[in-house]
Amino acid sequence: MLSMQPVLLSVLALYIALKAQKVRKKPLLIVHAALEATRLPRYKASPEDIHKTVIIVCKALNRLGLSGSCLIRALTTGRLLSGHAGLTLNIGFYENHSHDNNLPPEGHAWVCLNGKNMSDPAALLGELDSLQISQSVNLSEISLQ
Repeated sequence: MLSMQPVLLSVLALYIALKAQKVRKKPLLIVHAALEATRLPRYKASPEDIHKTVIIVCKALNRLGLSGSCLIRALTTGRLLSGHAGLTLNIGFYENHSHDNNLPPEGHAWVCLNGKNMSDPAALLGELDSLQISQSVNLSEISLQ
């Protein structure tokens, strides 16, 4: 018999990633709070299965013209892993070597579970060394109060 767990996980990841699209128009903390307030059905999935599923869902979003950016991946992965201890959201920015203040900052967002990157495709994992981590937040401690 075919298990429904992979299908459920894919639907949940897509649902959360679509809700996370609001981060383009609303502050990050507001979007994060809305995602955390979203009730999810019970599901069983390993962190590795969540990682793989979110990568696939975000690639599909990119092909559909929606954002599957690193921030969407991080928010989606973080929400699906929110029951685990040791979860951190990292946001880093590259140093502006051109000194052109008119350019938007370039950065990257990712989620770590006990220090292991859980939101990036394997191809990116070697490229994060040049980032200056400007903010690292324990996701269980975020509050809007």
